[in-house]
Amino acid sequence: MAAVRGHTPIKADHRQNSQRTENEYRANHVTYDSHVTHDDISPQALDVSELKREGLVMELTDRWEVRFAEREGPRPVVALADTRSDEKQWVVDRVLHLIEKEIIRPSDILLVARHPADYLDTAEAICRRSKHVQRIRTPYGQSGKTAKREFIFQEGELTLASVEAAKGYDCPIVFVLGADKFPGDVEGRAGFYVAATRAKLYLLVTGVRKLDTLAAEAEAVSVVLSRPSAVASAR
Repeated sequence: MAAVRGHTPIKADHRQNSQRTENEYRANHVTYDSHVTHDDISPQALDVSELKREGLVMELTDRWEVRFAEREGPRPVVALADTRSDEKQWVVDRVLHLIEKEIIRPSDILLVARHPADYLDTAEAICRRSKHVQRIRTPYGQSGKTAKREFIFQEGELTLASVEAAKGYDCPIVFVLGADKFPGDVEGRAGFYVAATRAKLYLLVTGVRKLDTLAAEAEAVSVVLSRPSAVASAR
């Protein structure tokens, strides 16, 4: 597997800013769909006029356009392997490094995959090798009220979730596992988008290197963005 370059250490003191209780989540968390129509907005849920005054949304003829703020922090890492076992070993090593060396809480790390059961052995390997991971939390549920009844992050637990279960949550560090398993159609791309945008600070995308997959596209984009000329033109 090719070595990952440009790894930026994560400072452990970000934990103080990322602590959230389940009650705080239920009271304050707001979920945005990628497509927001006029019918989706209710006055009771959101004061759109205030968002318009702040320049955060723009009303178009058939939808609302949301203006997202630019994020600072490490660039996303795309690490593709030649085999699935190599991918899993890389994930184990990187997660252990974050927990043991950079003192990141397990609950500040989210592993998300289209088929999370395929990576249960990866999460269990991390649990066996780290005294800081008490257990693996596996919310595989589909979207809807049933899947949202329990907060998917708990102290001392490493969460391995499906895309559906992770939707509506965010986490400081997110691993999108098996990027090559996401279909290249509209539904697959939407799922990959949901998975990748769970990351608040640091995103790592892994998978097996295959042609004509979203994993290959992500790797190609990562290479382009790593060039100095691309950084300069983006400013």
